[in-house]
Amino acid sequence: MSLKTIKNVAGSWFGLGTNMVVGFLLTPYILHRLGNTAFGLWVLMTAFTGYYGMLDLGLRNAIIRYVARYRATDEIDELAKVVSTGVFAYSCVAAVAAVISLVAAANVQTWFKLSAGDAEMAHTLLLVVGIGTAVGMPISLFAGVLEGLQCFALVGAVQAVGTLVRAGFIVAGLSAGHGIVFVGGVTVGVNLATAAVLMWAALAMHPRKLLRWGYVSRSTFSAMAAFGLVTFWIGIAQVFRFQLDSMVVAACISVPAVTFFAAGGRLVSYTTDVVQAMAQVFTPMSSALHASGSVDGLRRVLILGNRYSAFVAFPISAILLLIGSRFIQAWLGPQYVSSQSVLAILIVPTALYLAQATSPKILYGMARHKTLAVVLFAEGLANLILSVTLARRYGINGVAIGTAIPLFCTAAFFLPIHLCRLLHVRLRDFLLDSFGYPILLTIPVALAVGLLDMRLPSRSWRELLEIVSVAALLYGVELLVYFWFVEYPQLVSRKTEPGVAEKISYPGD
Repeated sequence: MSLKTIKNVAGSWFGLGTNMVVGFLLTPYILHRLGNTAFGLWVLMTAFTGYYGMLDLGLRNAIIRYVARYRATDEIDELAKVVSTGVFAYSCVAAVAAVISLVAAANVQTWFKLSAGDAEMAHTLLLVVGIGTAVGMPISLFAGVLEGLQCFALVGAVQAVGTLVRAGFIVAGLSAGHGIVFVGGVTVGVNLATAAVLMWAALAMHPRKLLRWGYVSRSTFSAMAAFGLVTFWIGIAQVFRFQLDSMVVAACISVPAVTFFAAGGRLVSYTTDVVQAMAQVFTPMSSALHASGSVDGLRRVLILGNRYSAFVAFPISAILLLIGSRFIQAWLGPQYVSSQSVLAILIVPTALYLAQATSPKILYGMARHKTLAVVLFAEGLANLILSVTLARRYGINGVAIGTAIPLFCTAAFFLPIHLCRLLHVRLRDFLLDSFGYPILLTIPVALAVGLLDMRLPSRSWRELLEIVSVAALLYGVELLVYFWFVEYPQLVSRKTEPGVAEKISYPGD
């Protein structure tokens, strides 16, 4: 992994880490201040407005890819056309999102089981968050522009500051007696300010203007749309795969049940965010390698990118599987420990998928993601059908099972086989090279956590921190040994042998 890649990953993790820590600390504070129903409404409304991201027809990923591509080939005029056309397209999308917000807010009581008072609160919250999200769409794409320029450290730093400011306002507002609508207003306002800062940074990076009406191009939009339309279907599939779960729980069970589902599901979501924050740096990298015709470089990204993803995903998932109930009890309180079953059901297939988080990024970078879209869409439909069917019989656990089964099939069968065929890598070599060391290093951590869990029966924060600290220390030592005796010698070898820097040979190449 190059120094630039490490810097990008560190920047992404810094922004995400700040958001996760703040979110982890704020969740119980907001929950206990507002109660299960209000918190459930917050989860529902933010999930609903999160669907607005689908309206861009996949343009964000197209922007990242083409910015990276034209930056690599030094075609600044084409880059400017991508940015200007993207802003125009996002402005049109924003108008549609605003209309959807107005219609949805007027009909919210007919969609969910809500009292008159809760319906009024949901109506106002959806207007605030929905309209605010729509207003921010045209400027939010500049975070994607910076990611295409591989400025992840800058994006992470700005987002971290925004997260801290938002948290400060929320704590002050809730302490003063304000409700969930205030939380929504603060969230939208700070998000808009953060997006504006990133927009200024992106435009300031080029002496020539990237944003002009004359650069809005129909041909550029057609090229972006051709790439983005496939990503759009992947976005719809992602909604079916994950984001509809809370809607299914609310419609088939109750709004308060959303809180209990989210208690276990959010820990899985945090794990996903950590791994994806690292893997996202491989999209522009893969696009640049593909533009230069470096198949060997793409193979190297496939192996090392997934190996590093597994190094993060496997130990976190193992710890949550073993002591997830401790996390939930210490985090939210003993009344939410039953949510551990949701966590246990989701964490294994999620770990398998996250261990290959780099694979979809390579497909995006190569513009070879059509098959991925079909598979993920089929998985999403299966998820929705199974979740609705099983929810009535098994409650929130049934929704989790409906998500877990299709996800496992995608992670265990489609991703490894498809990527190995595409890049002409032997499946056995891919599995061993990508996941051999991560599994080997995770086993001692899992054993240590299991033994400590049995010896420390108390469920307090102190014992939880002791277990996690021991696991982190052990894993840190293992990683140091690995990088010193395995990764470092290979890095030195690639630097000293001419022509080997980008080459990985597999039998049958």
